[in-house]
Amino acid sequence: MSILTLVAISIDRFYVVIYPLKPKLRKKTCFLIIFFIWIIAFILSSYNLYNYHVEIDETNVPRCTYIEETFLKIQLIFLTTFQFLLPLMIISFTVISIYHRIYKKDEPFFNMNNSNQIQIKNRKKVGVKFYI
Repeated sequence: MSILTLVAISIDRFYVVIYPLKPKLRKKTCFLIIFFIWIIAFILSSYNLYNYHVEIDETNVPRCTYIEETFLKIQLIFLTTFQFLLPLMIISFTVISIYHRIYKKDEPFFNMNNSNQIQIKNRKKVGVKFYI
């Protein structure tokens, strides 16, 4: 669930930095996003309820074992894709886009004096530190 929350925060920061004049998320929308994150996390973890069962071995010790190894491999591929690779790509894209917007954006420096240029550079540094 925490990786999904990080993805949501990353996307929110992306829209705030890339589109600063668009309206921010409302409280109702934030609660809806959090609700869907919880639902998705519950669905992704509920697969374990169907793939594992409890067996008691010869020594009367209960053990949790999986029903089929095929389902275990499918689960591993699915969870690796949707809980690691896809969030990694989304967060990487948003962070690189924000970095590009803050540091690589060409500012019209031609009619500014030196103090205005220093002020703009300092604002960029503060923006990146705030994001990190």
